[in-house]
Amino acid sequence: MDKDKVSPKIVLKSGLWYTISNFAFRAVAFITTPIFARILTKAEYGEFNNISSWITILLILASCDLYTSIIRAKLDYEDDLNRYAFSMLTLESIITIVMFIVFM
Repeated sequence: MDKDKVSPKIVLKSGLWYTISNFAFRAVAFITTPIFARILTKAEYGEFNNISSWITILLILASCDLYTSIIRAKLDYEDDLNRYAFSMLTLESIITIVMFIVFM
């Protein structure tokens, strides 16, 4: 199979599973929200959402969202994926350490 040509069946299949998994992820969040709202007080629920938002923002900033490139790297660096993953892990660790030092 040529590297540049991807079967339309594979594209359709991966798109379908991506959509299904995205719906499942959103459904879990939709189902657990009322549970959290009933268990926690309004102040605790607000604090939980605030911390959750900060974690999401800091995750993107601290890792530069490099972990998402691994999916694409499977196609581009299939012969040398271990070295690519190691370099991404090293770069993310350096960025995280720098962010830690800045915040401390």
